[in-house]
Amino acid sequence: MNLATLADQAERDPASLLGAIADLPPDLDPAAVPERLQAAHGRYPQVVTWQSSDRSRQLPVPANHWLLVRDVAPFRAALRLAGDPRTLRAESTAVGDGFVAAFSPPSRSGDAELVLERYGEGDRHVSGSLRFLASTPLGRADSAPAILVPSGAGLPPAAPPLPCGAGLPPAPSSLVPSVSPFPLPRVSCSSPTAAAAWPGLASTSGSVYSKYDCLLGANLHPSVPVDRHVFAKRARLWINADGFLSPPECSQPDPFPGRTAGRLGVVANAGDGRGAEIQVTAAMLADANTTVLRFHRPATPPCQGRDLPDEADVRLTVRVDLEDRSYHQETKHNGGAEHHFATHTSPLADRPGFRFNPAQDRHLRVWTSAGLYHPQSEWCDQIAHPVEASRGMEASGDAFSPGWFELPLPRGTTIELVLTAEKHDPAPDQVAAALNPSPAVP
Repeated sequence: MNLATLADQAERDPASLLGAIADLPPDLDPAAVPERLQAAHGRYPQVVTWQSSDRSRQLPVPANHWLLVRDVAPFRAALRLAGDPRTLRAESTAVGDGFVAAFSPPSRSGDAELVLERYGEGDRHVSGSLRFLASTPLGRADSAPAILVPSGAGLPPAAPPLPCGAGLPPAPSSLVPSVSPFPLPRVSCSSPTAAAAWPGLASTSGSVYSKYDCLLGANLHPSVPVDRHVFAKRARLWINADGFLSPPECSQPDPFPGRTAGRLGVVANAGDGRGAEIQVTAAMLADANTTVLRFHRPATPPCQGRDLPDEADVRLTVRVDLEDRSYHQETKHNGGAEHHFATHTSPLADRPGFRFNPAQDRHLRVWTSAGLYHPQSEWCDQIAHPVEASRGMEASGDAFSPGWFELPLPRGTTIELVLTAEKHDPAPDQVAAALNPSPAVP
């Protein structure tokens, strides 16, 4: 075999050579390799090429296809397949117009993350999303629901939240439901604020662990899965209990972990040993890009602290922090971002809330069933992402809040907050079904 000829082919067209080599039978006589490679010239190579321009989308890789990674600079690549604890690694080789590395077809289908460590000009770290497809379709596309992939799918468990800055006042609680086609609440508490996972309900200062954590990440194609689009990063909560403004503290985790909605009981300090309890429920509607939060103040005394008198005023302040990005990008606060969000955000005329219409093909509406909406914008800068920071990637992101909701909660009151990227409002029975699911059967 003439190795110089093979090297020349690799330099000129590595994808075609890789496809031809992959098509060789394992028991082929080495003497027959050149002839078989020549015969394969011009055939369709079972190779999919990934470049840095693909990082804004999810690249599909058909079954039995090799993955060829290309870049203008030398690099090392790491490939992580969801559900597989192993990390596949490759180092680039120089070719005529850059550098390449290859991964053989995996033994299973599913989503994967590709991370490049580059050694040249531009970004040091580049990442992208892949989907290795099965050899046969899993179902008809016209009957499949819109798929919302779990937050951080295929990634290792998130690191603990970073500590708050010394001397700063306590941050509000955050609600961060992870988007998932199979939301299974796992609710827990950690003092002094509540911490919960839905993968869906998180309520703790600094509990956004990753850029993949979000309140609403939408699948904008009506029938097939595409790269999720993050509209809402989180919701921040404060409780004003008889004049005492504070973030809520955890009181009761959800007693029904098998349900498809996450519930959390929180208590606000009202001073002098008094408290006000509010039950928070978060759910995603089936087959819809819609998240619903329910805030309920029981008519009974709180589980912690002395009860407030009936005339005491209890109000909930809620801010929804927005983004407008692909699942794998980051939002950054700059002049362009300020103009983008300010230009495309406006209050709703028929109910308390706002709309965000950045383009004809994507839009978001957020409203409450009662209370007031106050258009008063603010930016949250440098929201820590410990998972990405642990990998040497971008360690934080920013988010925009167009205003805040003021929700009065007398005893026995229930108020719902709805976030939807759908064209039509959810029906009341859909909301009720999502917020009041039947317990899972073991």
